[in-house]
Amino acid sequence: MPDYFFRIPEGLTGGIWEIFLRLALAFMSGFIIGLERESHKQPAGMRTHALICGVSALLMIISMTMPFVSDKAGDPGRIAAQVVSGIGFLGAGAIIKMGTHVKGLTTAASIWGAAGIGLALGAGLYGPGILTLVIMLFFLHILFPLGKKIFPPKWHARLELEYKGKFPKKEVIDKVFESFKLKNQCKETKANRSKENISEIKVYELDGKGIFDTEELIKAFRQKGDLQCFRLTDTGND
Repeated sequence: MPDYFFRIPEGLTGGIWEIFLRLALAFMSGFIIGLERESHKQPAGMRTHALICGVSALLMIISMTMPFVSDKAGDPGRIAAQVVSGIGFLGAGAIIKMGTHVKGLTTAASIWGAAGIGLALGAGLYGPGILTLVIMLFFLHILFPLGKKIFPPKWHARLELEYKGKFPKKEVIDKVFESFKLKNQCKETKANRSKENISEIKVYELDGKGIFDTEELIKAFRQKGDLQCFRLTDTGND
């Protein structure tokens, strides 16, 4: 293999193994953050965070070595600065707006944090990079469940109910929601006509707090008529 393949610029005095160490730590740090996010069923998981953190470290290394490999004077922080601003586009992709509710802000922040950790490790700032990783995991994995116990989170969901024949009266349905302390708003009403039967479908946006028994809710709705379909979809937490 040609010698220039492993040529170390003058700006990096630790040798090729230090470059490998920086990249390995960055990819591993991103993987750990992504593992936590994936445990919460977020779309940006292990692969996304690992790639963001690792490539950020690589760009930081390139940014630091550019003045030494080019004859022209340049700003060593220019490439790294573009990572900070450019990562916002990926973060925005993790934010999902569902009706009046927004989901994915924490994951967007973790993407930005993973890029910052990658830049720190790429610059050889092992202490600040690893310390930030530990603090991020503390906030994401420990403080979040603790906060849920102290302040039960508000959640939002989409509920689709289908009844064969005539749909129960609004007052009847509202009483079921009230018994489970669920705020509801009917967003859509439609009919489902087929040769076998005629049914009516209504879609609700629900706002709740804490935890409730889904099976008991289904049971309550079945007592109000011939329930054909019950479809509950989570649309995010506050």
